[in-house]
Amino acid sequence: MRWDDTSYNNSVEGNLFAFVKSNGEMEIHLITKIGNTTNRESYWSARERSVVFLSKEYFTMEWEHYKQGNNYKENFSLRGTQRLKYQ
Repeated sequence: MRWDDTSYNNSVEGNLFAFVKSNGEMEIHLITKIGNTTNRESYWSARERSVVFLSKEYFTMEWEHYKQGNNYKENFSLRGTQRLKYQ
């Protein structure tokens, strides 16, 4: 699986990457490779962005459980791609 990276991302191979789904579940993957613009899908917009290659599903957890365990406020929500803390 590939993800259109943000220009502000400084992730490296081995970091975790999560999607927070509308059902409140986090689907967490391992970053297996950081690609360049030549690895972009043809239907993605033509931007100078890297591509993050992701493992098959690594594990899942509940978004609310993650927020509580990492001292985020109850009303914290995600918008777009963000770097999160993990303890």
